Amino acid sequence: MDCLSKFSEIKESIFASMTEKGAEEDWSKKWLEEAIGTIPQLYRFAEMIITKFPSGFPESLYETLTAFLNDTGFLKAALEEKHLDPETYFGVLESLSAGGFACLHDDAKKEIAGILFSSEEMQECCRYRINDGNKKFVSLILALDPESDKMAVVKRIAGMMLRSSDYDLHYDSDLFDSKYQCVQFIWDFAGGYKELFPEGFLDEEKINELLLFVIKTFLPGKVLESGCFKKLPRFFQEIALFKQLGYCKAGAALLPEFGIDTEELKKEIGQFLAELVKIAKNRGKPSDYYAGEPFVSNQISDTASYLTTQVFHEAVSFLKWHSGAWETLKPMLDIFRSLNTPSYYVGLKRNEEGLFSWAFLPIHITQLLGSLEEEKREKLCADWLDCLENTREENPAWKEAYAAAAEDLRSNSDDRKKALLNAWWNCRVAHLKSLGIDFDMAAAENLKKKEITFFYPKNFF
Repeated sequence: MDCLSKFSEIKESIFASMTEKGAEEDWSKKWLEEAIGTIPQLYRFAEMIITKFPSGFPESLYETLTAFLNDTGFLKAALEEKHLDPETYFGVLESLSAGGFACLHDDAKKEIAGILFSSEEMQECCRYRINDGNKKFVSLILALDPESDKMAVVKRIAGMMLRSSDYDLHYDSDLFDSKYQCVQFIWDFAGGYKELFPEGFLDEEKINELLLFVIKTFLPGKVLESGCFKKLPRFFQEIALFKQLGYCKAGAALLPEFGIDTEELKKEIGQFLAELVKIAKNRGKPSDYYAGEPFVSNQISDTASYLTTQVFHEAVSFLKWHSGAWETLKPMLDIFRSLNTPSYYVGLKRNEEGLFSWAFLPIHITQLLGSLEEEKREKLCADWLDCLENTREENPAWKEAYAAAAEDLRSNSDDRKKALLNAWWNCRVAHLKSLGIDFDMAAAENLKKKEITFFYPKNFF
């Protein structure tokens, strides 16, 4: 039976129920024709009777209307054939949800939840309500979901938002977006939309589950296949992908699925850092590494520098989590020792970092040493001390610094953070002295004291 024929049949059933008590047939029929002359009016009528007049009418009328509201086949047909607009139906659902959907059966709820995400027009209505911060709508969706943990419908909402054009990579200035697009969506959804869900609902475990879902559904089609991402250097692509996967506890296990071999990536990172040592020795700039790359961005003027510093940051992050503290620190120290141009100044302020092309290097080393977990500091002190004791250094400034650094690592066994940061401070003093740069030693000593007491965020890498 087609949609309109079914509509006529339902109207006849309603008319029969309304005249059970002997009401005048002509008057009742005329009133009903005006009240339920269209399918949207019929849904509104059913919602009104069920929610506002739960008693007072013949039982057969309630049975007819309840059966109608649970008829998902009719609902699908009415939406597909444009007899019912999504906005009207959403309004009906919002009214019914106030009563806990008492008139809807569990199987109908499940199907209705699926119908809400079945077409682009329906999804657009959902997106509008979510972006508008409509808590009532989200509560409605959660109430329709029969799963006890509600994650099935959360993933539906996330999947719908992912398919939105807002998260497509169409523009050519996507160096930043190709690296952070996936995780940015999570911050938007689990952060910005978190308040839409019941308090405590999106806990760390559920957010991690959501991350894994987003990574699997979003990365392949939305990022990896986008034209702008394919134009990026291959090594940068791998690092960007590692960044996305790294935000999920189970993400590392997905690396092979995306064609990345962890050991091979580790080798590439080693080659990258070794090349930076050569560039540093030759008085070059970090941008020299990607100087030959043709990539152009509308928003980033120096793409070569951007590519290098971003790869460096993720390379250090990779080594920290997959190799260890010393394996992370050692190549950075090698680059720093090789520098023949200044990378910072004692009185350097954060907004002045751009004055030195290598400023990111000492920043990363300081951050690593300051934020390292307590249980990893003792081993790093031992590894660094062993290296210093077996290093032959001819430059007077560096020779003196290494001796002082070794003493710091030996003598501050009760405060490993202080030992590491003081040893590093000696290296920076040697860097300035060896380059013949005058600086205020009192200011440098003051900086050393501040760094030891400073709180270093754990999420830098």
